[in-house]
Amino acid sequence: MQEIWLPINGFDGFYEVSSFGVVRSVGRFVKHSNGRSLITVLGCVKTPNIDKSGYHSVHLYKEGKLKKFYIHRLVASAFLKNLMNLPQVNHKNGIKSENCVSNLEWCTPSENCSHAIANKLYERARGEAAGNSKITESDVREIRRAASSGITHKSLSSQYGIGREAIRRIVNLQRWKHVT
Repeated sequence: MQEIWLPINGFDGFYEVSSFGVVRSVGRFVKHSNGRSLITVLGCVKTPNIDKSGYHSVHLYKEGKLKKFYIHRLVASAFLKNLMNLPQVNHKNGIKSENCVSNLEWCTPSENCSHAIANKLYERARGEAAGNSKITESDVREIRRAASSGITHKSLSSQYGIGREAIRRIVNLQRWKHVT
């Protein structure tokens, strides 16, 4: 399969994305800071950032503004028609680092969730591995110990930066059940 490059919508002439999930800047001439001369800016492949959930992203810069984009969404927006205006992009094989167009599809949140459940992808992302986790397994053990010794949920909530309802669910083994 041949790699195809397309401009990124809103960044035409600045950045391109490939069918393999690679993002690059485009070589171009820009005005020097003195405003009188042009300088050459060489194009190069952008190194992706990887978040806690395993998604790859890049920061694109234009007109003095920097903005973060997820690579799978850039690839899908450039290469996949979204006739039904679906809001999410699913990785068909469940591997978030594989952003080639053949591994992506537009979907509803429900379809994305069903796919993750059917392919046991949620099991990998529980506890500290979950991208939105604010506490560690060690914190959970300490919260349960502290609550059993009489420290209030309100105090624990303040100490760990999570809500009292979250503390209650941790203490009652409704959340973080896998931590003993």
